Amino acid sequence: MAHQVGEATDNTAILVEGRRAEDDSREFAAEVARCRAELLAIAAMLAQDRDDADDLVQETVERAILARHRFTPGTNLRAWLKTILRHLFFDLRRRARFTVPLSGETRSRSVEEALGPLDLLTVEDAREAMQGLGPSSAEIMRLAHFEGLSYRDIAARLNIPINTAASRLFRARTQLRPMLEVVLESRLRAIGCRQ
Repeated sequence: MAHQVGEATDNTAILVEGRRAEDDSREFAAEVARCRAELLAIAAMLAQDRDDADDLVQETVERAILARHRFTPGTNLRAWLKTILRHLFFDLRRRARFTVPLSGETRSRSVEEALGPLDLLTVEDAREAMQGLGPSSAEIMRLAHFEGLSYRDIAARLNIPINTAASRLFRARTQLRPMLEVVLESRLRAIGCRQ
């Protein structure tokens, strides 16, 4: 019987602790919700679009509630939420640079803006343009961009100092850029983005 009384006390303590945690969780969610208008103003300034700002705030609130255990009570909740919002915004922007939007999601942007101008160039375009470079410039471009070698590996392969490899690669890229711009301009005219 004493064993059952001890179990009942333990169960009661667990229930009380669970209710206290639920109350804390509700109180935290309410505090976060009170910051929503301020977060929306910041998100609108960052995103420059009302729908994107709403999505950004919603994601921020969700992340804050899920990461509630990381928040230190007694510290500045608004500052913590603004930090989450800012980091989320920059993470999304960074990811957007590396993805191609699906049709319908491009809004009124041009093909060039949706894809990025360099997405319109092919490997063959780069190889053709590299024929206009001198032999040493073409070689260093091939090693860096087609074989994916690091500066250190290029330097070892060509038996030159790393700084020399870096400066030669910089000069080769500088020479190649106008050649690729000509190809890009003709490609943009062909798809109607330039006249």
